[in-house]
Amino acid sequence: MNKALIIATTLGALVMASGCGGSVATTDSVVVIETVVPIETTTTQLLVLPADMGTYTSGIGCTNYEPDPALVRFVSEWGYCTFEDVNVVLYAFASQQDRDTFLSLLLSSGGLEEDIVTQGLVVFVPDSAAKIEPLKRALGM
Repeated sequence: MNKALIIATTLGALVMASGCGGSVATTDSVVVIETVVPIETTTTQLLVLPADMGTYTSGIGCTNYEPDPALVRFVSEWGYCTFEDVNVVLYAFASQQDRDTFLSLLLSSGGLEEDIVTQGLVVFVPDSAAKIEPLKRALGM
């Protein structure tokens, strides 16, 4: 919404003194219009890695979380949990850049985007495509 600020002076007198005498200048109406335009900004949502993956996964109904100690490039932590009797592999990342790089590599090596659920810095890959929508609902998506 633009707002206009209108300043008006009507028949003002300006008195100026100089040397031996003075002079008077009279002005007619002066109108100044200033349009205030909102500044557009972009905000970036801060993504935070859950502190305890077991608690996080239990909170969405993915139980029996078991971290895998094997190192996976770009992944901070990964493991398995059970969601509605289906095994789910999940990957947690320290940054959005790590997550995006991992997903790019996963998709370029044959992974299908429709088989992956991403919530913040965590990526879920259920064994059954039938659990994609229920998992999304559990995550509030």
